[in-house]
Amino acid sequence: MKYFYFDEGKQKGIDGGSPKEATLPEVLTAWDAMSGEPLSFLGIVNDADVTVQFLWEEDQSMVIDVPVPDRSGSWTKSSDAAECQQIITDFYADADPTQIDGMTFEEW
Repeated sequence: MKYFYFDEGKQKGIDGGSPKEATLPEVLTAWDAMSGEPLSFLGIVNDADVTVQFLWEEDQSMVIDVPVPDRSGSWTKSSDAAECQQIITDFYADADPTQIDGMTFEEW
């Protein structure tokens, strides 16, 4: 798996065009180090090129986003940090992020 992120509070990250290989503990450490500033994000890409992204919102909620470019849209839902951390762990265990409870498909 690879990951990318941008932390608005720290103004640093890893470009999504060249994500970095990382283990689950490394991604969870990066997650914990995020400032939580609105518009910060972290994404993970698996070997099948499926991406799951997490975006911090103004109201301290999180958005889970699973882009599906060939359908011109994303599976998405609002969430909280605890669920997002569980989804990261599940994604590393090969769970299908489109099957997360409450996800809806939104066209771009």
